[in-house]
Amino acid sequence: MGRVVVNFAGKYDFRRVSMSLHLLVRIHVYSKSTMALFDSGAIPNVMSHKMVKKLHIRMQITNRSSKVANCASEKCVGTLNEVPVSMGELVVPMDFLILEDTPCDIRIGLPTMIQLRARPDYYQMVVKIHCGGDSEVLNHEYERDCGNTS
Repeated sequence: MGRVVVNFAGKYDFRRVSMSLHLLVRIHVYSKSTMALFDSGAIPNVMSHKMVKKLHIRMQITNRSSKVANCASEKCVGTLNEVPVSMGELVVPMDFLILEDTPCDIRIGLPTMIQLRARPDYYQMVVKIHCGGDSEVLNHEYERDCGNTS
């Protein structure tokens, strides 16, 4: 099983993580309901360009590539900072890379999972998150498509 190593400066060495586990949960971004993939194998939080268009928000334009699964590259078209993401009763500001073509509207990466003290429970199929003194339990949604917004 993979492990995350913390150095003395308080930074994580994510290259040591060798296993990726995911759960799909319902969240809200600017009051728009969508599915988010909690992905321990992802480093940045990622939002699809399609989702940015649905939200009618402006992103900071960038033109670079980003490494994704299996060392493939995807076109990164922008960034968003401090986007309010509602998970149950918790509202958490998150930064996102915007990818042109990604199968999920939102992918929440390992650094954010660590900050939220996210605890995936694969027996109960929930993600337990803790932010400040508050906590929330998010249910995995089997029947939903990763890119399904309503």
